[in-house]
Amino acid sequence: MAFRNLAREYTTTTGTSDVVLTGAVPGCNTWEDAGVTNSEIVRYGITTYNLSNNRATHREVGTGSYNTATNTLARTTVESSTAAGAKITLTGLSQVYILPTALDFNSGGNPFASYTQNGSATTVANTASDDELDLDTEVVDANGLATLASDIVTINVPGWYEITGFVGVTSGANWNGYIEVYNNWQFAYEKHIYVTANAVASDSFVLPPTLIQITTTGNVSVGLNNQSGQSVTATVFELTIKKLGNL
Repeated sequence: MAFRNLAREYTTTTGTSDVVLTGAVPGCNTWEDAGVTNSEIVRYGITTYNLSNNRATHREVGTGSYNTATNTLARTTVESSTAAGAKITLTGLSQVYILPTALDFNSGGNPFASYTQNGSATTVANTASDDELDLDTEVVDANGLATLASDIVTINVPGWYEITGFVGVTSGANWNGYIEVYNNWQFAYEKHIYVTANAVASDSFVLPPTLIQITTTGNVSVGLNNQSGQSVTATVFELTIKKLGNL
């Protein structure tokens, strides 16, 4: 996600709606003069002011897209705010600007999110293809990179990511098949075959690191293709996405 120097404008928008930019703050540039393009995803900041004394009252940072035709910034995802993490209520006098946030700078290293399956293992029937494995628990995601719902991890922050994992498979007899990570991370829904197995009764498999690029958002899930002749049970012990850098 690109930064844009000196991009700072006023807005007269009120409430919690998307903001319409109305002109550059003196000494700064409009967003378009600073190089922001139509539909570009940016990390934004908003400061709103008291109309009586012009003192700052609330601030918000988040991620959203900019529409050059209407000069409108969508307040899509709030990362942090002085309104308990929600969208702040704009007074009609606010400044809107582009800035890096904690999602871009993490003192503990590259931001990451980790997921697992804590309930019953997924049963995959004989000759089943592309069965999605259960993911039900977010272990850590301190920087709000992604969300988990219906066994699918949705990465919400554009950038370069490394995906790794650890899957256990058990069968009553030797099984054949492969474990996959699916995603729609760029132009189409795709799948990557990470691990294959031949005549294995019970084992754990490491999903080796794979680099992907998220331009807006992307979905990631784990699947199993069973060609063994009998049903197997599979458990996702860990699925980790690590942000390596911005676009």
